[in-house]
Order: sequence, then structure tokens, then C-alpha cells
Amino acid sequence: MIRQSLDPGSAYADAASHGDGLTSLQFRGAPNEQTYEIPTQVDGPVRLRLVRKGNRFTMFAGQPNQELKPSSPVEFVSLQDTVYVGLGVCSHVATALETAVFSNVTLEQPAPAQDLRSTK
Repeated sequence: MIRQSLDPGSAYADAASHGDGLTSLQFRGAPNEQTYEIPTQVDGPVRLRLVRKGNRFTMFAGQPNQELKPSSPVEFVSLQDTVYVGLGVCSHVATALETAVFSNVTLEQPAPAQDLRSTK
């Protein structure tokens, strides 16, 4: 998950794998909006990647040992730097307990683009 703040209604985007097998890109474009989702055809267990480039978020999903395939990107999640990034587990049912396994977790920040103009 990448979110603007720790406030409950914060704008965010996440790559979600639900206990029922649904895998989706979920997002709230602005504070206190409703949450939207773009489901994929990949059912769990699943490998996920969430990529942010500016305000464009793309989820990549695939079965273990298979190629990750992109979902339709969303481009209207307005996050300003600094953001919060994290992993979460939630059952959405107060009496249900969920278990998740996270492995090979990485957080990458690309190097700033170089100015390729001539410096003569």
C-alpha cells in the first residue's frame, strides 16, 4: 500500500490479494472518497508488485513461478511526496482472523533522471 497519510480517509493505492482469491488494484483518488478497485484474472496464492510513477499506479500480479502481468493502471490518485508505504493484512470481518505470508519484499526508489542536455 502507498498512501498519503495515516488518516483513515487518506488517498491511497494498493495491490490486494483477498482470502477468497480475488486479486485487485484498489485505490482512493482523493481524501475521503470511496474506494474503487480493478480486479484481475489472477486468483491467489499470488505474487504482487505495485509501481508508482508520479500519479500513475500499476499493479502486476502472477502465480508463483510465473510472469507478473500488469493490470490497467490508474492515473488519478493524487499523492504528494512524502508518502507512507507498507504491508497489511485485514479480514474485513471483526470475528475472522486472516494469515498472510510476505517474502522477498523490496522497496525501490529510482535514481533521479539525469539532465541529458549539453553542458557546453
